[in-house]
Amino acid sequence: MTLPILRSANLPVRRGENARDTALSPFNPWRELDEMSRWFDEFMGRSFTPNAISQSAGLPVIDMYESPEELRLFAYLPGAKRDGFDVSVTGATLTVRGERHPLIEGENWTGYGSGIARAQGTFEASYNLPCEVDAAKVGATYHEGVLEIHLPKAEQAKVKTVKVNVENK
Repeated sequence: MTLPILRSANLPVRRGENARDTALSPFNPWRELDEMSRWFDEFMGRSFTPNAISQSAGLPVIDMYESPEELRLFAYLPGAKRDGFDVSVTGATLTVRGERHPLIEGENWTGYGSGIARAQGTFEASYNLPCEVDAAKVGATYHEGVLEIHLPKAEQAKVKTVKVNVENK
């Protein structure tokens, strides 16, 4: 009886986190599934974060901050014109519409890279806010490619503090 020849290319070899695993380590399908799950989680985390989705769709990348009195949203919109925005608020939803133009125009220019600066054309983006805002007091400014939107909270959305007196009996 002859034994089959095992070539190292046919054996599972693991490198990286588990460097102690070699071609002679026994195959463990659970370990392989764990690693595949980790790879999938990393892929999903990188590919579907809000900023990654915004960049790939040409939507503005945003940052939002909250204080007890207001929300403040920053939308990064290089190439947009100062008067080219339409900002509207309905309940707890903010909608920003606008148009971006190329940073450099001309037939001899070709853009490279994956930056948000290359996105051009019209856009409409809606954002769910964490609370209702007072639509009558919403204000916005645009400076050096950043649209800053001030969203004062509605009275019913503001945090109320109540002083409780505790008596000894």
